[in-house]
Amino acid sequence: MKLTIHEIKIWFHDKNINTRSLNFLPNKINVITGLSNTGKTTIWSIIDYCLLADSFNVATSISKVISWFGLRFSINDCEMSIVRESPGDKRISSNIYFTYGGFPSIPENNIKSIIELKEILNKKFGLSDRIKPLKKEYQFNYRDFLIFCALTDTIIGVRNIYLDNIFYSNLGDIKKLNKIFDLAIGVQNLNVIEIFNELEVVEKELSRLDRDKKRYLDNQNKLTEKLKNLLEKCKFYNLLNYSIDFTSITDSIELIDRVIKDKKNPHLNSEKFKNLDELKFKKKEIQLELNEIRTFNNEYNKYKENINKVADSLQPIDYLNEKLKSQLIDSYQSKVFLANLADSLKNIKQSLAKRKPPLLDVQSEEKKLKQELENIKNRIYSIEQSIKNFPDTLNEYIRIGEIGNELNNILLSFNNKDEINKSNEIYNILNNKKSELLQKSNDIKKIKFENIKLLNNNIQKFFEKFKNISDFKDCKVEFDVESMTLNLFSLSDKSSSNPIITGSQSNFMILHICFFLGLHKYLLETKNGFVPQILFIDQPSKPYFEREDDRAKLLDVFFSLNEFFNTLSEKESFQLILLDHAGPYYWENQKLENFHLVDEFIGDNALIPKKLIKE
Repeated sequence: MKLTIHEIKIWFHDKNINTRSLNFLPNKINVITGLSNTGKTTIWSIIDYCLLADSFNVATSISKVISWFGLRFSINDCEMSIVRESPGDKRISSNIYFTYGGFPSIPENNIKSIIELKEILNKKFGLSDRIKPLKKEYQFNYRDFLIFCALTDTIIGVRNIYLDNIFYSNLGDIKKLNKIFDLAIGVQNLNVIEIFNELEVVEKELSRLDRDKKRYLDNQNKLTEKLKNLLEKCKFYNLLNYSIDFTSITDSIELIDRVIKDKKNPHLNSEKFKNLDELKFKKKEIQLELNEIRTFNNEYNKYKENINKVADSLQPIDYLNEKLKSQLIDSYQSKVFLANLADSLKNIKQSLAKRKPPLLDVQSEEKKLKQELENIKNRIYSIEQSIKNFPDTLNEYIRIGEIGNELNNILLSFNNKDEINKSNEIYNILNNKKSELLQKSNDIKKIKFENIKLLNNNIQKFFEKFKNISDFKDCKVEFDVESMTLNLFSLSDKSSSNPIITGSQSNFMILHICFFLGLHKYLLETKNGFVPQILFIDQPSKPYFEREDDRAKLLDVFFSLNEFFNTLSEKESFQLILLDHAGPYYWENQKLENFHLVDEFIGDNALIPKKLIKE
């Protein structure tokens, strides 16, 4: 991925101060040199901030006097400019000016969203279409690959830290860094990632099935013990012969289930109690009917008795008319009175003679109901007697229910047998799939091994150019992908396979230089499109002092940088930005043609006018 920085521009809050620009050349080592505290290290932070960093690493004393930071650059020869407002005391600013081409005279916000602008840059870097199909853990953007372009002041002299995941804190996880590195060196692509992802899924599923199988076997042992105990309980309740022993889970379950079915007859039991309830209900109905008949008989007999009493009271009238007629007062009133009484008696006799018995044959009905009641009582008695003689059978039903419940609980566990059989089938399928994927992954690992070998060869070439480091004689370098560190091994000492531990900052710095030059040379040769073809190096002279041997070692560094550009073909493009205390005489006296002095921060010249910083 060809990325070229053309210009950094700064606008100040003080309108009387002219804008500050630094211009860079493609295919050159662009050097900004000078004293400490002049703003050199700020250069990469400005570049990173304008490339839409989520954090701001510029000193507050600088940011508070600056209104806008601008970066003019090209991606694959497409020139564009991003000008981003200084955050001042804030963490970052979302006010951004973006355009294709050069800077505006006065920048102002013209971007709705940083996310939208990042997507534009992703497309320009060629990452959008390549990354989108990947899974979430591989959803990287162009910024994630800038870590391979920055040899910062933080790590250049530090042992075993070769990628600055402090500056790029979003890549602090070594696993994430490993994934990005695999993409960077071309070991992984969409197909390769899918293979490893599928292998990871298959292995997780196989592990789960192994756990399920172990759990199933543990349950089978527990199940066997439960069935043995249940068989013993059946023997204790005299439901099974004591000579029967446990043979297998299946046989034991079938045996106990058969005992339950043979002994348990819930239908017969429930019918008996149902009949008893129905008979008792019928008994109550008949008793109510008999009570009604008795009431009717009593009222009817009372009625007849009353009528007879009235008739008896009128009997003297006949006697008077027949026997004493001659003796009675022969008056009209007496005759009328006696005639009326005689008529009343006549009417009563006629009424009694005409009265018919009730339509219902009460006595027959009463007799019939009494007989039916007696039959029902006998049936109730019979059923109740059978129930009274049934306490042992009832207890047996209770025990059968108890055993049945225990067996049901056991069967819930035993039903997992079908599931484990299916799991075994799935396990075999997945295991075969794993073998296929392992074969593919082994092929990929071979490719990765060859790629790492090629990377180490490129690092070794630059390592061998350092002639003034006695600690490096008869040594080779190897990059450890897991720990992301460059190790040093002795070629002369065959007795040890452990890496050599060096204790000098200058040695650490040289190993860092070799790693980054070797990495980018490898990326150019393999035409990887993820990592931008640019490198930022901050303070390689940091470990050195003004001794003659220090100058020789530092010259080795500059010779190596210059040689890197000499190895580029006409079609290859690369840019290096170097910040250092060392003056131009280091490369000018040695006629290192690939060096270009951008600016020299000495005297009053600095990134920010000193009067603004003092104010």
